[in-house]
Amino acid sequence: MSPLYYIGFALWLGVNLLICKKYGISRLRAGLYTLSFLWAVVGALIGGLFYRAVLKATDSPASPSIVAIFGGLVFTPVFVILTVTVEKALRGAVNRGRGKNGKPPLASVSVRDTLDLLTPGCLVVLALSKLSCHFEGCCYGIPFEHGVYSDYLKTTVFPVQLAETATILLVLAALLFFRTQRDYRRGMAYPFSAALYCAGRFFWEFLRYYPPNMQHLVLGLTLWQACCLAVFVASVVSLVLLRKKQPAAATKAVQHHRKKKK
Repeated sequence: MSPLYYIGFALWLGVNLLICKKYGISRLRAGLYTLSFLWAVVGALIGGLFYRAVLKATDSPASPSIVAIFGGLVFTPVFVILTVTVEKALRGAVNRGRGKNGKPPLASVSVRDTLDLLTPGCLVVLALSKLSCHFEGCCYGIPFEHGVYSDYLKTTVFPVQLAETATILLVLAALLFFRTQRDYRRGMAYPFSAALYCAGRFFWEFLRYYPPNMQHLVLGLTLWQACCLAVFVASVVSLVLLRKKQPAAATKAVQHHRKKKK
């Protein structure tokens, strides 16, 4: 793996710790949050295994990559639920001890709050992973006269990974802005970011190069474009449900930020 991946993971841990400190989150929960990046890595590995299975089933050459971003994107919420479940069990044990010593119990945490905390760091890791792909020369774009040179195609290609990096940074900026708005609700950070990223990724897929035996078209779309559509629809549905479930209250983080400004 490129050093940029490790830098991304370190930044993710740093962002999580700073957020936990800012909002007074207990050490127990902070520790679990900072370990949550492992779930995304596991999800990416699962995605990579799925992609390898597709290659094998279609008699395509094996992919040199051991991870697939969509695995992390799809499985992160699943493993965050697992994180919250583990946290709940540990918190119950800790609270029983605190109760015996007359100390107040640790507050509970929800999946929505956990995703809100993890999403900004997740986008940082994703942006750096795309930048890493660019420097390693993999996942290159279609032949393009004014692009960057590719050792694989022996010609200049469209810098699709740089375009994706810029897109992800724009998604991060949009998320940070959206979280300050009255329309924001707890838990919207992840589906909001996933919807925007998938919209951008769907477009950039048209400019990504695939050999004929690795295109894996699904209804005329590449495999990853089909994934984009599925995740986009699921994200939009999640946003609608979250808004209906919380029609009046903004997220606690936004309320806290507004009180500090006053």
